[in-house]
Amino acid sequence: MSNFGFIIFAFLIAAAMIMALPQGQSLAPVHRRPATPRRPEGVGAGTFHGSQFRSFDEMGFVPGSPGVEAAPVFLYSRTQSIYDPCYPESAIVLGSDPPKPNPGSHRKHGTGSVNPGADCTNPGPYHGAYSLGRRFPVYLSAAYCGSSWRVNYDVYYVHDGVILEGHRSDWEGVTVVFKRDPSGLDWWHRDSVIFNKHGWHDHYSWSDLETVQVDDSGTSDVEDETVGNNRAHPKVYVGFFSHSAFAHRCDTCRHTDAGPATEHIADQEYRSNDWWRLPRAEDMHLWSEIDRNWDYGSAYSTPPINRDEMCGF
Repeated sequence: MSNFGFIIFAFLIAAAMIMALPQGQSLAPVHRRPATPRRPEGVGAGTFHGSQFRSFDEMGFVPGSPGVEAAPVFLYSRTQSIYDPCYPESAIVLGSDPPKPNPGSHRKHGTGSVNPGADCTNPGPYHGAYSLGRRFPVYLSAAYCGSSWRVNYDVYYVHDGVILEGHRSDWEGVTVVFKRDPSGLDWWHRDSVIFNKHGWHDHYSWSDLETVQVDDSGTSDVEDETVGNNRAHPKVYVGFFSHSAFAHRCDTCRHTDAGPATEHIADQEYRSNDWWRLPRAEDMHLWSEIDRNWDYGSAYSTPPINRDEMCGF
């Protein structure tokens, strides 16, 4: 076979291989996740290497990654044994191609009654306090903020509020802060959590939080409300009406305003421990899945926006 004939033959083989690929698939090389260095002696256990944050978007959500290992436990409440919370769901219309934003719920939510769960996903069977809730998506991003790394966890709801208050679509969440290990090396430990509540931000050090382990063996200490355990996962109590994030439950709080005028009023939102859920790797999505130009109404703090602004929280 002549050189020219060989070139034509090779071209035809390559073309046939490309045609045989599933639609949308290419021959682009697969990028391997960067290897995480071994933790040196003298560096605290439970720390994460800087490369795990710098390659946050590329590494994905795998065991040992900071987004998975420091994820918060979300807790939701009910009232009067009949009113359930507005439980999280996907911010993207399931099955849409191309992807489309969840339009949220436009209609008013209740007529003269406290009914924040209208139009929302059911949280799951209720068996008393600390019932295990259904799975829901969480949208993550990471940013370096000078002296710390931060990982933001955003959750979507189709609306907030009750009665004639509130708005369609709602984004709320928390930010976990990692500080450099005392050794000075490029290893980072859990330091604190920023609880986001309608533009206000509460900072709590790890030792001032309820933290739990919730290991994969089925053993759960999620009901432990002791402060200062310094375990892996911080507990986040979600406000019953506005979905603001709090470090501790408040069964005596009775405020129902979805758009509180002051931070003091915001702090009085009811939150408790009727359902809980720890997002696992399979529940996690990158911030980039949400188009920054999508319209979520008054819920402007979308994952792309929070990724840009989290260093200022």
